[in-house]
Amino acid sequence: RKQGGGVSPSEFYSPFLSERLGIEELRRDYFIWAAHGPSERGTTPQANFSFCSEPWLFSPLAKSKLLQIEASHRMGRSQQHAMQAMLGVVVPAEQQLLFPPTRKRSSSREVACDAGKAAKSPFFVLTVRRDHLVDDTLDALACSVIGNLLKPLRVVFEGEPAIDEGGVRKEFFQLLCEALFDANFGMFAWNAEARTFWFSTASYEAEAEF
Repeated sequence: RKQGGGVSPSEFYSPFLSERLGIEELRRDYFIWAAHGPSERGTTPQANFSFCSEPWLFSPLAKSKLLQIEASHRMGRSQQHAMQAMLGVVVPAEQQLLFPPTRKRSSSREVACDAGKAAKSPFFVLTVRRDHLVDDTLDALACSVIGNLLKPLRVVFEGEPAIDEGGVRKEFFQLLCEALFDANFGMFAWNAEARTFWFSTASYEAEAEF
């Protein structure tokens, strides 16, 4: 039991399932769950039974592997849809916007949202300026549908010829984290006692900015 009288979630984990099921077994189990949905409790297990129907059995490590499998699967489907769009094949895609389209912009650059071009690209291409990194990133996300965000990321620093083979993307995330955690940005506040950052309660930014 954990403090407070409740039962710790770890008491329900199945070490046998979490440790014995490898990536291929987890992948097969996930695809059965994705194809047939959750198995109904209280009934005799059928051929399409999946342990994903009972996720509480998996340890956090096993769940993280399942999330990686799902992300890889959805990314592959998004790339496949992009290739089909290039050939003129109409395919269903996730067209919901991630952020409200009326997100306030604090930079002067106007963002051109070419949905047709983005749909045909096998990558989610993010073009940003170094001196407006956060604003340009939010602007690009605000006019992107979820289907495009599931594609592999390619980062382009405006005015720089470097091709993103991984190094540019890594630099982008390093710079973005530095900008977000900068005290002047105001998104996070440092708690000296706990020695951690947490969301600032003194921010007056709109919800969409976060």
